[in-house]
Amino acid sequence: MKSIKKLAIAALALLFVFSLAACAVTPAPGGQSQPAGSQDAQPQEDSETGASSDGTDPSYDVFPPLAGKIRFLTQEVFTSSRTKGAVSEAFTKGYADFALNLLKKCAADGSTLISPLSILTALQMAANGAKGETLEEMAKVLCAMDTEELNSQLFNYYESLTNTENASLVPANAVWMTDRTDFHVSKDYVGVIDNTFRADVAVAPMSEDRTVDEINDWCSRNTDGMIEKILEHGSLSNETIMVLLNAICFDAHWETTYEESDVRDAVFHGEKQEKNIKMMYSREYGYISGPNETGFVKTYADGHYAFVGLLPNGGKTVSAYLETLDGEKWVSLMRSAGGKVDAGLPKFEFDWSGSLPDVLRSLGMRKVFTADQSDLSGLGYLDSGNGIYISEVIHKTHIEVDESGTRAAAATAVVPVEATAVPAPVPQVYLDRPFVYAIVDTNTNLPVFIGTMTDF
Repeated sequence: MKSIKKLAIAALALLFVFSLAACAVTPAPGGQSQPAGSQDAQPQEDSETGASSDGTDPSYDVFPPLAGKIRFLTQEVFTSSRTKGAVSEAFTKGYADFALNLLKKCAADGSTLISPLSILTALQMAANGAKGETLEEMAKVLCAMDTEELNSQLFNYYESLTNTENASLVPANAVWMTDRTDFHVSKDYVGVIDNTFRADVAVAPMSEDRTVDEINDWCSRNTDGMIEKILEHGSLSNETIMVLLNAICFDAHWETTYEESDVRDAVFHGEKQEKNIKMMYSREYGYISGPNETGFVKTYADGHYAFVGLLPNGGKTVSAYLETLDGEKWVSLMRSAGGKVDAGLPKFEFDWSGSLPDVLRSLGMRKVFTADQSDLSGLGYLDSGNGIYISEVIHKTHIEVDESGTRAAAATAVVPVEATAVPAPVPQVYLDRPFVYAIVDTNTNLPVFIGTMTDF
């Protein structure tokens, strides 16, 4: 028996690079600058912890350079005051809409793979530091929920995910902060990020290449080496205030693996060209039949996650088909899945990367990317009075789909049966032309990963 090769999918999460902008904030007493409404908070610049002389905690912390070193503030064991609750229908609908809206924008140039969960998580970490119209725009795009409601729902969703030895989905979050002494980070913000997202926290000199190396190492560790780096040397500068990261690593065996005889040569009829591929054939029990598509669901081991393949009907292109989908239709399709189907799934490996600010602007999130309009004063403040905006959002993904192990056997059975009614034919869905696919958790049927394959 050949050794089993696990299906592995990694989405590197989003990288946010926060840069200085000429946005005015309210002057604080004593010549310092603070966000409006925070004039009573006095940062402590002579203490690494920021503890005040009377023993009470101030509203802001300062982390001066420590001989140029990177310092890690992460706890070994995370605790949270939140209590797990149910994932709401409003979150399910809002998340599905968010996922499909993103996919439609990202899939314009061909084959695509994104992790809506990764993107949503990192954006929500940023939204916790937004205020005013900046926050309003972000909340409207992010599942149409207010900040605390979405914090709670994301916490509930992550807590609801089930991991086993044969199928696991492991998230990780991190906050990297500048060690500039003129930046005062909001302790309330760091508290929310720790309590809700259980993030690693580090303070570092942002303009140095070794900080980039450390961030890339973090990404590699938390994606099992599938995404080795997210940043290039020189991509950060002294103006970089924070880097927010999310990573998701998915690793699962199929519930029913493919035999050697199930893998055959086929031709994929792409939008640009035809290509010879290896197709894996199986009988599944999750047939999808809608007005604009047919498809199938193939579960992973232990049944907590599944692969979904959707084939547009009537010669529709993938982009035209995506226009027929929204969150409500996605949820309805997933809930309707059932019955036998002969499925064909290509073996493939695929990487995708992209810069997302333009995509997010087109969805209505504009001010946070505009230097003189962004209000991220909830993150902290700068002595100069300058504001903070998001200058970049990078997303990278990787996927490998294969047999997940091969076993060979032969059996012959001749069984005389009574000739009664002719059985109904089993529908066939072979993904041998452009298709939409997703990795979903079977509890909510929400896509943790979703993509398109238009050409190999």
